[in-house]
Amino acid sequence: MSVKDSILDKIVKAGDAKKASKIIVYQLTDTSFTDYMVIMGVLNPIHCKAVLEEINKLAKQMLSKKENRDFYSFPRVTGTPESGWVIVDLNSIIVHIVLEDIRKYYDLDALFENRAIVFYH
Repeated sequence: MSVKDSILDKIVKAGDAKKASKIIVYQLTDTSFTDYMVIMGVLNPIHCKAVLEEINKLAKQMLSKKENRDFYSFPRVTGTPESGWVIVDLNSIIVHIVLEDIRKYYDLDALFENRAIVFYH
């Protein structure tokens, strides 16, 4: 397992540990801005905040390892838990933590599923 796959696995497990739903990993094949897109569903803003905190904690721990810095950067967060949609940009991995209603309304999965290799969790 590569370092990138290991980090991706840890991110999925962190979301799973906080009970995020419908975690799907998209390995993008036609873009240069990122390698993986992860979408995690949450129930409410409090749940969103808990998942975000877990992902940020994990990201900061992983940054301490020199081999991770080649493709991984300090987490940049866009959005707030109160909005129901938070994006965590880790450079090669982008994580969407989003309320299920918003995910369904914007049909986020349809944006990526035809352009990517899909891994369900």
